[in-house]
Amino acid sequence: MSYIGSKPAAAPLTSSDVTDGIITNAKLAQDIISADTALAVAPADTDELLISDAGTLKRIDYSLIKASPGLVHLYTATATGASEVAVSSTYITSTYEWYKIFLRGKPATDSVQLKVRFQNSGSDVTDNYDFGSSLIGANDPGYSLDQDHIVLNRMNVMGNAANEGFTACIDFTNPQINTIPTRLIGTISYGNTSDANRADHFFGRRDDGTETHDGIRFFWTSGNFAEVTINVLGVKKS
Repeated sequence: MSYIGSKPAAAPLTSSDVTDGIITNAKLAQDIISADTALAVAPADTDELLISDAGTLKRIDYSLIKASPGLVHLYTATATGASEVAVSSTYITSTYEWYKIFLRGKPATDSVQLKVRFQNSGSDVTDNYDFGSSLIGANDPGYSLDQDHIVLNRMNVMGNAANEGFTACIDFTNPQINTIPTRLIGTISYGNTSDANRADHFFGRRDDGTETHDGIRFFWTSGNFAEVTINVLGVKKS
């Protein structure tokens, strides 16, 4: 802007200098959002977002659009040569009341059984487990009392060759409830190269309805995991 005589002193722009509704999209920088500080955690219920309602900008509380209580993916891990696989208190919390665990892999040693212990504050609980299983298609259920672990595969025919290994689908229930015992319920399919293909229904609990747990650990009767993948989902409390 040209001027006559002395250049006017610079003055800051105020809201009264700008007519309402005249700043268009073309006047905004493309990084107007990405250049701002990122929110590193899930928004609080009262945090607000902008939304276009048929072309009119409106604000909306995050509580109105967040996911309803339900199944949430919490954790995934893959390892080779691991001595164990555990789900820690980072994921086993009072936010969730039920967990789905999907586990697959192979032992490094043939003819072993997959074992489980619950944990408190990162340490195994090593007493008062009751568990049982039934081979699918066979009328021969087995049951054990007051053990220091739970066994998932009743038969020790697990192998680690190309067509061997196991897959397990597990419900881990009530770990943070002190009025009902923490339980495992699920199915495991496993086998070896001699066509000893098995599937077991298994169940187990800590025989103490007043104790809560904040972790779970899977390990073998001997040896390591040749390979293992675990996926954990939690059911949020309503």
